[in-house]
Amino acid sequence: DDALICFLRAVERAYRREPWYHNSIHAAECVATMAYFFFQEPLAAHCAKLEVLAALVACVVHDADHQGLNNDFLIKTGDPLAVRYNDASVLENHHLAVGWSVLRREDCNILAALSPEDYREVRERIIRAVLHTDMRHHFEVVSKLNARVQAPSFSLANDDDRAFFITTCVHAADVSGPMRPPAVSVPLAVRLSREFFAQGDEEKRRGLPVSKMMDRETTSVANMQLGFMRVVMQPLLEPVARALGTRGAYAQLCNNVADIEAAGDRMFMDLDAEQRASADLRIEEAVAHFRASDAKQCSPSTSPKLFRRPVPA
Repeated sequence: DDALICFLRAVERAYRREPWYHNSIHAAECVATMAYFFFQEPLAAHCAKLEVLAALVACVVHDADHQGLNNDFLIKTGDPLAVRYNDASVLENHHLAVGWSVLRREDCNILAALSPEDYREVRERIIRAVLHTDMRHHFEVVSKLNARVQAPSFSLANDDDRAFFITTCVHAADVSGPMRPPAVSVPLAVRLSREFFAQGDEEKRRGLPVSKMMDRETTSVANMQLGFMRVVMQPLLEPVARALGTRGAYAQLCNNVADIEAAGDRMFMDLDAEQRASADLRIEEAVAHFRASDAKQCSPSTSPKLFRRPVPA
């Protein structure tokens, strides 16, 4: 479909090349993970096409034009985006605006065939999903998710339960890097740390307090990842896995935690001057592997392979 190709290419161009992590590769990772969730039978059995469409489009646009700087930085520096969006989910609102500006183009409008009612529904779902990727909402979302999944009445056949669950899955897909095999998750973590450290460097240059986990002189990448995986990922992914009746992704996440606990920072490589060239090569090789893996995710029969837990030695 020409409109779909145009849309995807235009959004890919909207992602900046400069950020180490929040770029078009991350968007593809998010889409692939969301597709994996949709391929699980408890969700696939009840989803309407509009729900799938809205969630995947949300994943495509969810970080469009990300600068590699977080909301707190934009707010405390008085960035024009923070002023425009009144310090509220600054990046998320901007990503939505960028994505919607592409969708409004006639040659990229993949929603053109929808009725006015369906268009409004898809738009509302996309907006809700992207706004929920703001990490400020994370713990509230996890609390609500656990309460819903544990309720005897919870069912993915229920429209309200399913809508909330899909929105939460978009958030889970956004932070899904640590639940991939080490060949992919480790280079992604290295890239994320580089992006964080670049912000920390800019904060130092401006005389601002350095944000947590963004000081390259004091931050352990292993500890940063372990904290994120234990505090953010495991409480989020466990109820998602329980609702979907699959443990593959959650098992891989737990396996990665154990690996990092055992290896520490050695797992992420010390990116000093002597090792930088080797690290860059390994990162690019892993990204190439990641792209090849994503290509295979288009088939329901192959999608879970990306999350399969390695066989213990």
